[in-house]
Amino acid sequence: MSFSTAIEEKVIAFTNATISNPNHIIFGRTPVMAVFCDSLEPVITKLYPDLSVGFFILKNAGLWPFRNGLMSTKIELGQKANNLKQEIEGYEIVFAEDLNTDPDSRLSTDIISAGHTLELLSATMSFINNAIPAFPALNWCHFCFRRADLNSVYCNSHHSTHDDTAYKAGKRVFENLNDDAKIMKMRYQGLRLLLGDEPNFLVSNSTGSSVDSPLGLNLNADNYYALNSTDQEIFDLTLHGNWSTSSPMWTASIDKQFPIVAQVLKSNNYACADSWESFASNIFISLQDNSEKVRHPFWILRILILAEAWLDHEHHFADKRRTDTKKQIYEMYDAGEKQVSIARSLDVNKSYVSRILKQC
Repeated sequence: MSFSTAIEEKVIAFTNATISNPNHIIFGRTPVMAVFCDSLEPVITKLYPDLSVGFFILKNAGLWPFRNGLMSTKIELGQKANNLKQEIEGYEIVFAEDLNTDPDSRLSTDIISAGHTLELLSATMSFINNAIPAFPALNWCHFCFRRADLNSVYCNSHHSTHDDTAYKAGKRVFENLNDDAKIMKMRYQGLRLLLGDEPNFLVSNSTGSSVDSPLGLNLNADNYYALNSTDQEIFDLTLHGNWSTSSPMWTASIDKQFPIVAQVLKSNNYACADSWESFASNIFISLQDNSEKVRHPFWILRILILAEAWLDHEHHFADKRRTDTKKQIYEMYDAGEKQVSIARSLDVNKSYVSRILKQC
C-alpha cells in the first residue's frame, strides 16, 4: 500500500502514444525505480544481512548493494530479473539436495524463505520492465542543449575536431552554468527519454480556455513537467489546426518569454514559415541544432527554454579577449615566431594556427 501511495504522489504518469486505450498508463522508469528502491532497500537490508542466503542470492545476481545494482544502467532491468531468477533456481537445487539429507536444517528453511520473497521481487522487476518501453538512443551535447551525433558526446558546434576555440568556449560556458540550468537540462533529457518524441499527456482538469494569451504557459523549474488543458489545446491547434491561426501565438510568445533566442531566430526570418514543420525546422537551423528532429510542440518549447538559458550564459561568460586572432597569427608569423609559440601565446591549437596560415 505504501509503495502504491508513493507512486501516486511522486511519479509522473503518462500514456504512450502508441497505446489506443487511454486507461493504459505507463510510468517513467527512473522515478518508478527510485521509489522502488526507497521502499524495498531498508526491508531487504534487514531481511538479508551479510552472509545470509538472501544476501548471496542477491550478490551473485548483481543486486547488492540493492540500490546500486538495481539502478545501474550497465545491464537491462529484464536481464537483472532473469539473473535473479536463475540464482534462485540454483539455490533451489541446493535446497533439494539438503532436504534429502536433513529436512529440518536451517539452510533449507533459509532457502525457502529467501526464495519465496526474492521470486516476488524478480516477478515485480519483470513486470516493470515489460510495462515500460525501451529507451531510444538519444545523444546530447555534454556542454549545451543541442543534440549530438550518434557515438559522440558533443554537438557540431562544440566538437573539438571542428574548432578547438569553439570547444573551449563551450566548456567555459558549461562550467559556469548555474545549478538551475544544469538541473533543467537533466530533467529535460530524462523526460524526453521517458515520454518519447510523440507524447500523450494526462491533462489536468480544465479551468476554461485561454488560448487568446500567448501559449498560456508559465514555464519555470517548478511546473516544468506540468501540462494543463490550455497547453493541450494549443498543442492540438499547432499540430492539427490552421497554421495561420497558431503562428502569431508562437512568435508572440517567443518574443515575450525568450528574448535572446528571439534575436537569433529573427536573423533567419523564421516567422515567415508557412507550416509548423517549417517553423520548427527554422528554429533548429537558427540554433545550429541540425541533429534534432523532434517536432512536438511540448519539446520545442522546452528546447527553447534550454536555449535561452544557454545563450544567456554564453553572453555573460564569453571570451573577452581580442577577437582578431587570425590577424594576430599573421602578424606573429611575419615577425618570425614559430607556429608552436604562436599557438601557446594565443591559447589556440597548433593545428588551428597551421590551418590559418595555409589560407594566406
